[in-house]
Amino acid sequence: MDPAPHRRPSCRASSRRCYLGRKCEKSVKKNQVKPWLNKRWCLGKITGDYIWHLEDVLYQYARPSDPLAPLLCYDERPGQLLGDVLVPLPMKPGRPQRYDHEYERHGTCCVLLAFEPHTGFRYVQVRDRRTAADYAPCMQNLLHLHSPMVDHIRLVQDFQIRKAEGSIFRSRISQTRSVSHGY
Repeated sequence: MDPAPHRRPSCRASSRRCYLGRKCEKSVKKNQVKPWLNKRWCLGKITGDYIWHLEDVLYQYARPSDPLAPLLCYDERPGQLLGDVLVPLPMKPGRPQRYDHEYERHGTCCVLLAFEPHTGFRYVQVRDRRTAADYAPCMQNLLHLHSPMVDHIRLVQDFQIRKAEGSIFRSRISQTRSVSHGY
């Protein structure tokens, strides 16, 4: 039997065990790849229509700021209204707030957001539903309350909201102002 070494061998196998030292070049290094993280990405089919709409949006963003024809980016996001079943434990020094994984569902909502990239202006409304009938009043409030002197708006929105465009005309917003759409 061989005498026990007075220090661990580094980077080599001895008696079916491999000791990897920290200073060894062959040691395991941290990896930038994190296989447990996933990101979903969906890019539609690239057609001539898609490229035309994309270039139109980029053209709208590249145009200089015009106070009489502001650029508004409009989007919506559905959300859930959740409540706690148990009272969360409060935060203490060195300890974050702790809460239970159980929750009560209190319904849903839709957050409507308009953003003007050149000035940083944001307009947010929360609605009970996500319908074309909710889209028109939000746009009407935005136009009449926050942009009363504007006669033309450049509007960038996604394809899902496009089906609600008819609600603008049904609610008679278009009689007083013109709205041009960039997709």
